[in-house]
Amino acid sequence: MRGILIVAGAVIALFVFFGTVIGLGMYRVHSAQREADAQWAAAQEEKAKTVVSVAPGALTASAPKVDARAIIRLTPESATLDGSPIRVANGAIAYWDTPGASARWTLDPPAVGSYRVEFTFAGAGAGRPFLLRVGDSQLTGSTHSTGSWDRYETADMGVISVPRPGTSLKIQSTKEGGGALMNLKLLRLLPTTAEATPAPTPVSIPVVASVPPPGPSNGHIILTATEAQLHGSRIHLDGGDEKHIGSWTVADDWIEWSFPVSRPGRYRIDLTQASTDTSGGEFDVLIHHQIFACRTKSTGDFDRYITLNLGSAGLQQGQATLAIKPRGPFKIALMNVMKVELTPE
Repeated sequence: MRGILIVAGAVIALFVFFGTVIGLGMYRVHSAQREADAQWAAAQEEKAKTVVSVAPGALTASAPKVDARAIIRLTPESATLDGSPIRVANGAIAYWDTPGASARWTLDPPAVGSYRVEFTFAGAGAGRPFLLRVGDSQLTGSTHSTGSWDRYETADMGVISVPRPGTSLKIQSTKEGGGALMNLKLLRLLPTTAEATPAPTPVSIPVVASVPPPGPSNGHIILTATEAQLHGSRIHLDGGDEKHIGSWTVADDWIEWSFPVSRPGRYRIDLTQASTDTSGGEFDVLIHHQIFACRTKSTGDFDRYITLNLGSAGLQQGQATLAIKPRGPFKIALMNVMKVELTPE
């Protein structure tokens, strides 16, 4: 019996010994694994830091852009136009038919120096030459067809020096015949100090053929105050950024627009006007051999505008006119007019 107990104790001691050895081995294995995991995590973290530190460098390596505040934008509405029948129509300088007709702006640049000239234009037909002058410097260019009078492109003309604020920039047609020069939507002067801007390339700018420019492709026509022909002794253009026709105090004064119609059909006529309780009266709208008898509506103040629907008229493709004439005497002043809109029905 005693022998059996001795043998059993020895077996138990062996189990305990081997269990301890195995446990120590597993502990070392797990410790090594944890250490390896920690080393891998540290390596990944360092790698991530390396990637992050490189990315900004790659982004900032791009070429600098032109500061938008340094760009000079010259719009049709701010131009002084010389020569008939050149005028602003549908947001562009158009009807540039007469040799010597010109558009002129007074420059107020943020800095003097060299500027690259860009035109946004549209036209159709053969090319015609023109000159751009700033002070004693000038550039020459010629127009080309963009395929349509309302399909605009932007092109470089070259680089010119702006010597000082107050200098005039003038664009002038230089050749007789061949139709109008172009429809000019926008003129931009970009400082040449920006490295990101490409070098100027030879330019051709749109040409106007003998056919008058069509209206917008969707048929919507806007007749603004700046585009109107004013007839009379007192009526004239007023206002700041938003021009309007005002001082309509004489019953013989009247206004008229001539415009192209690219889409025949019926158009809704909307007039944006202002009047007061102590002014206003009756007037006629004459468009394409049709007459609409209308009356002004008080807005409480000559600076507060509303849009009146005056009816609808049928228009054919081609050139059209719209006139507004008083029907007789009125109170103090007839109204202020901001625009007339013709919308296809």
